[in-house]
Amino acid sequence: MKKTYLLIILIPALFLSFCSTRTIPERPPLVRVSIFKGSRVEIKGKNALIKMGKKRLRYTGKIIISTRAGNSYFSIELGRGKSPEVLSPGEKDFVVKKGNTYLLLHGKFLSKEDALKEISRIGKGVPVLLWERKESPLRILMGNQVFKAPTAFITPGEELLRVNDKPYRGSLLIRESAKGLEIINVLDIESFLSGCRPEILKYSTNFEALKAQAVVLRTLALEQAGKIDGAEFKYFGVEKESPAFAKSVRATRGEVLFYKDTLAHTPYSLSCGGETEDGGLPYLKRVKCWDREWIILESQSSHFGTGINLVEALGLLTVDDPDAPITKSEAQQWLWSFSSFIKAKKFFPLSDDLKISFLRALGQTMMLVKPAQTVEPLEYLIDLGIIDEDTIREKDFTQGDAATFIYNSLKALGKIKWESGRVSIKKGEVYINGERIEDVKLFRNGNIGFTSAEKEILLDGEPIKFLRNLNGKISALEENGYSGDGEELIWRKRYRADLLEKRLKEYIPLDDLQDLKVAKQSETGRAVALEVVGNESSYILRGDRITEALALPSSLFIIDREYDEDGNISGYFFCGRGKGKGIGMCCFGAIRMSAEGMNYKEILSRFYQGTEIRGNYGRAKKRKK
Repeated sequence: MKKTYLLIILIPALFLSFCSTRTIPERPPLVRVSIFKGSRVEIKGKNALIKMGKKRLRYTGKIIISTRAGNSYFSIELGRGKSPEVLSPGEKDFVVKKGNTYLLLHGKFLSKEDALKEISRIGKGVPVLLWERKESPLRILMGNQVFKAPTAFITPGEELLRVNDKPYRGSLLIRESAKGLEIINVLDIESFLSGCRPEILKYSTNFEALKAQAVVLRTLALEQAGKIDGAEFKYFGVEKESPAFAKSVRATRGEVLFYKDTLAHTPYSLSCGGETEDGGLPYLKRVKCWDREWIILESQSSHFGTGINLVEALGLLTVDDPDAPITKSEAQQWLWSFSSFIKAKKFFPLSDDLKISFLRALGQTMMLVKPAQTVEPLEYLIDLGIIDEDTIREKDFTQGDAATFIYNSLKALGKIKWESGRVSIKKGEVYINGERIEDVKLFRNGNIGFTSAEKEILLDGEPIKFLRNLNGKISALEENGYSGDGEELIWRKRYRADLLEKRLKEYIPLDDLQDLKVAKQSETGRAVALEVVGNESSYILRGDRITEALALPSSLFIIDREYDEDGNISGYFFCGRGKGKGIGMCCFGAIRMSAEGMNYKEILSRFYQGTEIRGNYGRAKKRKK
């Protein structure tokens, strides 16, 4: 009797308790992700359903979809003015300077409707150039049948759909785009995140750092739902799913960042280069990620050419003017320094025929260290490639000629020997292997050869090569490619001047590239505006347009110029820090913070100050009545 009585009391109580606390099950929102742009694609499926207008067809195997669209588009050309800032509504623009006025060019659009929407966003009264294009619907080949439709929608059957043999979860929307056709992957946000492979995975699988990344990406994807670019999120579908990242996605399911009652904007970068940028929002403040010192080192190099700079660095000579005739006493002193450096220490007097006697003495000096099969010094120099017969017959003999002969001789003898060291920076001063350095010349060795440099970013602890001069003092430094901890801190990139000019012409109507100048910087040192100087006009690149046009990892860089022997700019060198825009979470900073014991919630609150994590995609919990 008592048991029956207890059951009568407990069952309604449990039922009421269940009804009062149960929430609506979390249903992940759907996202639309751009995964392909081109003119032709192959899609495979098993018992998949394809919808083309009113047609509904099942198919197993493959279909081929193609289009000829994308050859024309609507273009917007904005007005002219005296202030480039007034003319710049977005990061995809560039400004052309002609005389005292500026012309802003802005974007390509698939449809007239899209172009007009953009004009409305920018402001009224803007002149615009438009031209119509002929519609070219999708051409869908299924076996021997051909269908035409403006769009196609495919839902999976018994297996995942495959796009060019790559599997994807969810459905596919195929539509025309400005570049031909575009495929949109429609799937739930959790499946989408599992198919992402953010760059942080290359460097760490720390669970707390990955959970922070998962929340950031989920928030960003929810904010951009309907217009997600798969490349921006490093989305690959099922093909490259990472178990480590998928685990972090499951552990934070439904969690997003909110600021007050609004979904937060959560940009992030692989590396901020040491300090994040102020993002212009209350919760996107500057954050210092590490305290490793760095310094911009200025070189004592001249524009006289790499060879002259190097022999000067070795203490063998000083060139005042490479085109000035060399005196007999200068030539004799340079030969004596050269002889001492290669340990020959032999004096050969010079005759009145200064050039011939200098070359003969140079060959004789070298033969003391590296004996030759011939006894004729001039033939010896010709055999080594230091001079040729035409050089001997030329009458002029300048400081630059003599310095070049000595440089070529050092290379032929193998006497330019770089030592390995490590940089340390203490209170703004540079040390190599504990030895303080100053007044050094800088050199680089990369994809356009061995060249002089004017300035360089050096990082505390990075490896480097160095040369000692005739007196045993460090007088030259050489960098080669990535250094330190890699691209999270310092990166380097160089262009030959002609190749950079060719690349820039794809973005701006440049005539001949004369120079590059950082016109404006942010407080953290990032380039906000870059001036490209041409023969007749100069052009201003802004924001993402800078890194896009120059193909650089970030906008936090210095520009160095390289010169040929005539003093003309032969190349441009970019030395920078970080990868990405540097706004919001820094992945390398998150890795360091997690290693110091911070959990993902603490990491997120550090980079997105004043935000809070909400579950269930930020939806308010509902109760059943």
